[in-house]
This record gives sequence, C-alpha cells and structure tokens, in this order.
Amino acid sequence: MRLTLRTLLAYLDDVLEPADSRAISEQINASPAASELVGKTRDVIRRRRLSAPAVSGAGMGVDPNAVAEYLDSNLSPEGVADVERICLDSEMHLAEVAACHQILTLLMGEPVDVTPAMRERMYGLGPVATPLRSPGSSQGSARIGVQPAAAHSPTPPSALGTPTQRDAAGFAAAPAASNGAEVSVAAAAHSPKPPPPFQQGLPDYLREPPLWKTPFAYWSVVAVLVLIWGWAMIYFFQSTPPMVANNGGNAEADVKVAANTPKKPGQSDAELAGIPVKKPETEKPADDASAKPSVAGIDPPPPADMPEEPKEATELATVEGSKPARTLPTETPKKMPVEAGAEPKVVPMPPPTTDTPEETTDTPATPKKPVDPMPDTPPKKTTEVAVVTPGGKPVAMGAEIATYRSFDGLVMVFDPAQQHWYPLARRTMIRAGDVLAVPEPFEGLFEFDQGKGTVRLLDGTLAGVIGENPVAATGWVLDRGRMVMKLTAGASRKPFALKVRQTIWSVELLSDDTVIGVEVVPRIPQALEEDLTGREFTGAIFVETGSARVIAPDKTSQTVMEANWYPLTAETQVSGSPKWLGESMLSKVQRQQAKVFEDLLVDPMATSRTAIDLIAPGVASDRRPQLARLAVATLDLMGAYAPLLDALKSETGHEESRLMAIHGLQLWLPRQPENRDLLRDELAKRFQPADVDAMYRLLWGFNENDAKDKEASKKLVEWLGHPEISIRELAFYHVLALTGNSKRYDYRPNASPPQRESALKSWKNHIKNGTLVAP
Repeated sequence: MRLTLRTLLAYLDDVLEPADSRAISEQINASPAASELVGKTRDVIRRRRLSAPAVSGAGMGVDPNAVAEYLDSNLSPEGVADVERICLDSEMHLAEVAACHQILTLLMGEPVDVTPAMRERMYGLGPVATPLRSPGSSQGSARIGVQPAAAHSPTPPSALGTPTQRDAAGFAAAPAASNGAEVSVAAAAHSPKPPPPFQQGLPDYLREPPLWKTPFAYWSVVAVLVLIWGWAMIYFFQSTPPMVANNGGNAEADVKVAANTPKKPGQSDAELAGIPVKKPETEKPADDASAKPSVAGIDPPPPADMPEEPKEATELATVEGSKPARTLPTETPKKMPVEAGAEPKVVPMPPPTTDTPEETTDTPATPKKPVDPMPDTPPKKTTEVAVVTPGGKPVAMGAEIATYRSFDGLVMVFDPAQQHWYPLARRTMIRAGDVLAVPEPFEGLFEFDQGKGTVRLLDGTLAGVIGENPVAATGWVLDRGRMVMKLTAGASRKPFALKVRQTIWSVELLSDDTVIGVEVVPRIPQALEEDLTGREFTGAIFVETGSARVIAPDKTSQTVMEANWYPLTAETQVSGSPKWLGESMLSKVQRQQAKVFEDLLVDPMATSRTAIDLIAPGVASDRRPQLARLAVATLDLMGAYAPLLDALKSETGHEESRLMAIHGLQLWLPRQPENRDLLRDELAKRFQPADVDAMYRLLWGFNENDAKDKEASKKLVEWLGHPEISIRELAFYHVLALTGNSKRYDYRPNASPPQRESALKSWKNHIKNGTLVAP
C-alpha cells in the first residue's frame, strides 16, 4: 500500500486492515518526513484558534466538493495531487481535511439515531410543489397560464367535449375570471398532480417499520407466552383440582356421561356428572349417607353388596379432551404419642438411592498450596530472548522482576519488535530485558518481593531490569536519572545487581528499614569528537536510612551507613543528602500541567495503542512553552535525534524547547561512534552545506581552553549574528556556559535583528582583547 496523505489519515483513525496498518507503520518509521507529518497532523487537529478555510472566493484554497470526493476516494489522480499539495502547504487545510476524516470515521462507525419526528421535519424543509390557485386570482392566473382574452379567443365548449369527457381527459371546468381572462387548455392539461403522501415519497429504509416489526411487538409476544406458560404451570401443579372438569366445553358430553353411568348409593347427580362437591367438615349422623365426610374429589367406598362397575362406564368416564382428576392420599398419617417430658424421636430419612457408587472415604481432599507468583528463588534456567535497546546493546528478556503499581502519571516501555515507545499499562509485570523511561514530570512506582520492596523511578530516568547475572539473580540497569529503593518488614534482603553502562555493582540492603537512592548523570562532550570511553557518567549510591553493603567490580566490599554515600566513579563529588530521596512534592500548578501533558501524549479516546515517539514531535511545537519543553525532554529520553534537530531549527519554537534539544543532542552524540555519521546525514537534510560544519562543531561543545583561544572566541561571537536561529542558539548556549550567566548584554537569539545587532556590538567589545575569558 502506498503511503499517501489519505492512507496516513486512515492509519491515524484506525480504519485500515491489520496488514495494511502494519505496512503503513513500517513506511512511517522508515521515512522521517512521514513521521514529521504524523506529528504535524495530530498537532493541527488539537490546535485552538486555528482559522477555517473559506468555502468560496479568495482564501478557499480547495473546493469543499473536491475535499468530499477526496475523502470518498472518488477524486481523479490530478485532483488528489492538488488536494494533498494544498494540505501539505497549509496547516489550516490539513486540519480541516484531517478533522473531517476523523468525524466521518466516528459517524460511520457509530450510526446516528434519527427520530421519526426529526426525519419528517428535515424532509419538510425541502422544496414543495407550487399550490394551485383559483383561476379568478391574478396571482394564480399568472402561475398556471391564464392569458388575457384579447390575446386568445375563448375556445368553444363543444371543442372540449361533454363535461364527462372533459373530466376524463383531465380538464377542469372553470368560470371566466372577472378581468375577462380564462385558463388555457394547455395550462390545464399540464396542471401539477397532487403530491403523494409523505410516507410514499420516503425510501424504504427511512419509512417507519410496521408494528409487527418493532421490538414492542416481539416483547409483547414473549410476555403473552410467559403468561400462558405460567397459567399452565398453575393449572397442572396446583394442590386443589379445578372445580369444573376440563371437558373442552362440551356440555352435551357431560349429560351423556351422566346418563350412562350407574348411580352409586349416596352419590349426587353433580358427582355423577364429574363435578366434585365439597362436603361439610363437621360430622353428621351415620344414617345420613349423603352427609358422610369424605375428601373433596374422592368418592366414598361402595358397600359390600354393590355390584361391580361395568367396564363401559369406566371407559366413558374419560371424555376426549378431558384430563383425569388428580388422586389424593385417602389416609392421613397419625401422629405418634409422645410421653410427657420425653423428647420426640426423629427418624432420619434415608438418602435417595442413585446409581452412582458411594465414596469409600469421608476424608476431605487436601487443598493445593497456592503458587507464589513471584518466588524468592528465581528459576535456575530461564528462556531468554535477545532484545536490542535504543542504545544498540542487547539485553536478556525472561523472568518477571517487578510489577508496575503507579495509579497516575506516565511510564514508557520500549517495544523491540515494533521499535517504538509505548505507555506502560497499569499493574503490568516487568520482565528481565524491559527498557523503561520515565519522562518529566512523572514518577514510576514498582513493587517486588510480593510488595515488600519498592523501587521508585524519578522523572528523567532511563532504566531497565536484568535477570540472572554474574553478581546476583536479578538487577536494575540505570542509564541515566535517579531511583529510590525501599524495603519493608519481612522483605527478602538478597543482593541485587546495579548496572550502569558496562559496569556492575552488587548491592545488599542490610535491614528492613533501609532506604537507598542511586543517581547517574551522563557526561556531555566539551571538545570536537571527544571520546568519553571509561568516563561516560558520574554517580553515587546514597543511604538515607539503615545500611547497605556495596561490592565493587574489583570485588572490594564497603558497608555504607545511614546518611552516607558511595561514589560510583572517582570524579563524583557530593555535598549533603539529596532532597529527591524523600517523597515527591509537586505543586498544584505542576500537577495540572502534568495531567495536560499526559493527555497530549496518551489520547484517552484512542481505540488502539499509539507510539509516543510518533506523538511527541507534534507536542514539541505546542504554543505553551512548558508543555513544548516537556515534549522535547521526552524525545531526548527516547534518543529521537531527528525530532530534536527539528525542535532546534524551528523558528516558531520556544527558547526552552531549543535549549532542551541542545542538551538532548549532546547526550546522544557520544553514545555510539556511528552517531557521528547519523548526525551529519540529518544536518545535511535541514541546513545549507556551509552551515552543516558549524552545527556539527557547535554540538560537540567547547571547554575553558576554547574560551581562552582567540580563534574559538571570535568564531563563537560571529555565530551570534548568524541568520540561522539554531546556530545563534547553540553559540549563545556555549558563550553563557564559558563566561557565566551574568554577562548577557541583553542578547537573545530569538530577538529582532535590530535588537540582536545592538547586543552583538556589546559582545564584540567584550572580546577586544581577543578571548571570551582572560587567559
């Protein structure tokens, strides 16, 4: 599938097939221009106060009908090229087309419920037929073809035939108008027919469905069936038989049965007819046979001299359509007498016999012991999968190490298969080999050892987890940033590995109340193509409470007590306990800003997972300086060097964003030797050949010796007046670092040319002796 603006919009709105979506995603990743367009499209849709294109006249740009055909894939190839060219050149038209595509996607995916009243009202707003008026009316005459008598002589009635013939032919007899005009035959022949009923003019799918097709009809049928079923259950299972035998309403059959059935002594005519008679409950004298007590519906036993009932009578007792009466027990069980003061004996009912054999033992089964989801002892052998991190170093993926427990904020995880960064879902298990990044101003809380230990990754941290290694069973990788580890009562105090770049330490917390913090600060180059091998970072391990034992790579061991620290490099200099070891305290404004930033990176309405490295470039151009700076800091954390160059080159960007982009590029550049060639390639795409060398030199940085060198000082001041804002920003960044923030001379790289020229003269006077800093 070709990567066009239309397919890109379909990809962003998640309407492509899975195979096509993967193909478009690969093409976007391979094309920096496409990645930039993705961020730009998301940005312009969210941007407020963006004007809309005119629908006609000047400023229209593209015809709205052409946009509709473009979105419906019905536009010619030449028209498609014109629409896409205008959208790529104009953010206003791009926002309009992308928003229309998004709205159409939502509407087509969720049908709109139009009520019949609304539908009739909309159809009633359409054009209506011209009403017929009286021939004597001047307005009506002008509409249906009335001509003056002077222009047309009246037609004899004989020419029109009899009134019946005239009516059959469609003509209407009309009296002459008061002004002497009459309706012409031609006009009367073409008189409009009365409009059909409204329902007949609607298409089938807009007409109201008949009653039997509505849900009410179906539910009504269901309700009737339920009532019938309930009545049948009551009829068949009630304890008292019905008062009238069910014979299908055939009274003639009842009489026939009664006539052919011999009457028993003491039996009434009603009982003979099959109608049960309720007997009085009180006892009567024995000589009154008709009042002898009996159970309702049960005939009394016949006397001994009663002849046997004929077989024919029994057969006739059952009429077609009738049901036999239910029989009740003729004897009531008598209660056993109970002696006074004695407890009644309860005879248990025997269990029902079944074909299933009885169990031979009554011992309950022993419940299985629950499996610990995170055993203290890791498996000796774990299947590991090679994963390539953004830095290019393979790590092992395998056993579960911790669980992500934060309730808010944002933590990113790198997907090695997709080569993208995605938001980490809540309560996700962290496995060996996972690479995590916590952008500003968020934090990430992780639990291990069944919640008895926690690890808190602070903002601006790039970290990961590892499985079995030479010094411990599990461990953490800290590339940059800060982490805080804390143990609670009952936690396992096994040592863990702390890996920074290629160096591994073994750390063991010696008590339950121990709280330690680790900080790693990468170095920034200060000379052209400086090699930082062996001194890539500075860092330390801080012990806030309790104590910890640290075993260095050379196997030397040291116990660090409370309120002390352990240097990870010889150059590390620490003064006092850092404040970040305590709980984070964000202000109300910072919390609100963090929530807005999180919503920009992770769309809560999105139906599918979206890579953050594709969204952050668009947020980096936000009109709010702090949000744009946070987006650039996120790109820096992910190592997205191409978007960092775009943020540095942007004329409409903020000073905060450009300074953060400079910091991120200087951290990324010395990480791998191949980054030098990658940087030159990206610079060649964005700058003139003469400016590529200047940008390359400025990104490597300067040191104190350069500040005392005349050529370097002169070149830096000259770059302050360069027409490219990124070069001016980089030059002033180094000038301030070398001379101190107090000597600004009111210079700003994004100021107007006259303001910059005045401040540039002050800087040129500053180096009259030839250097930025006195030798």
